[in-house]
Amino acid sequence: MPEDTIKAEEMEDYNFGETSAPEGFNPDATGFANPPPGQYVMEIATFETKENNTWKGKDFNEWLGNQHRPHLRVVEGEHAGKTIIDFLPIPTPGSVIPRTLANRWANYITAFGFRPPTNALVPPGFRIHQLVGARGRVAIEADDYDGERQAKEKAAGRTPVRVSYFGYSPIQNAKAEEDKKASQPAGPAKPLDVNLDDL
Repeated sequence: MPEDTIKAEEMEDYNFGETSAPEGFNPDATGFANPPPGQYVMEIATFETKENNTWKGKDFNEWLGNQHRPHLRVVEGEHAGKTIIDFLPIPTPGSVIPRTLANRWANYITAFGFRPPTNALVPPGFRIHQLVGARGRVAIEADDYDGERQAKEKAAGRTPVRVSYFGYSPIQNAKAEEDKKASQPAGPAKPLDVNLDDL
């Protein structure tokens, strides 16, 4: 039975149908690949939330709250298009978030342009979907945890990576630091080596 195929010359007036891109679409995608360890300007392509996640910590024992999972995508440089997912605490109705987790949340949203005031977990009027498309600087490090995902990455010849703990910073702050270093003198001037007999 012949296949139902259309030859190229017959497709001049091809109808693509609905052409709006699905959520998380990446025209620069090169297949799934995490960026290697380093600092990157990344955007939040999309996110999802896992409800009722159990968080454990040294200073709070356990907290039952939601888990925010941003899909982060490198937007510039040789690794543009590479992606990674992070797993972050998010303020949860009816559950008081421990200080350490609240600080991680604030580190994350501040980096993407939504710094909360000192007396609230989110800025006034903030809505979670405002994060989609926002850009910030993200530190990626090697993941030395001994788990199933890490073992699969190593077996495939790749270095397992993760977002560094408190690994987010605003792009402007990082640029200001670089500019500050570039504008500082390199140190005391080296003395001239002159032989007085040559004068």
